[in-house]
Amino acid sequence: MEVSPFERTLKNLSLRKFVPDMVVQGTVVPPENWESQLRCDVAMHNYYHFRDSSLEENAAVLGNIETGDVEVLSNKRPSMRPSSLGEPVDGSEIIFSMLDVLQQMWKLNIPKNWCETFIEQRLLEICLRSSAMAEFLVSTDFCTIEVLTSSLNIDTSDVPLLMSVAAHIKPEISRKYGISYQ
Repeated sequence: MEVSPFERTLKNLSLRKFVPDMVVQGTVVPPENWESQLRCDVAMHNYYHFRDSSLEENAAVLGNIETGDVEVLSNKRPSMRPSSLGEPVDGSEIIFSMLDVLQQMWKLNIPKNWCETFIEQRLLEICLRSSAMAEFLVSTDFCTIEVLTSSLNIDTSDVPLLMSVAAHIKPEISRKYGISYQ
């Protein structure tokens, strides 16, 4: 069975090194060994993809399970200095619950492949919820956060995560609602 390039970016079998262009990656490597490279990659995204107008924003979500910090890096920051690329955000309830379950799975010595399957299922859930959000936003003329969260039965803290994925599914959402972490 052949593995697609996208599928390869979902699974990094080594936690001992940082691999650029991974969709999801956990690592035990200290941030000082990879964070500047990631910030530079995010900042330079437009220089390498200037022909692809559908990719309006390049973003990376960093979560530190030791400190509980979550940060969004974006190429849409007003200044391109690395220190100004990141912006702290409230943690997503979807992500917190996923991490809580993963921590319990780790404590119970659940096999690694089951943990990977669980993560893939949660990522699929995020994609499906984002797709529903994208369809909802495209079909409405104006939408408030209150209407969005009550109509789709989602937590307010999940909106930035789901919105960023929805904007990649349907780029017109970014133009219509001006979605950006500026």
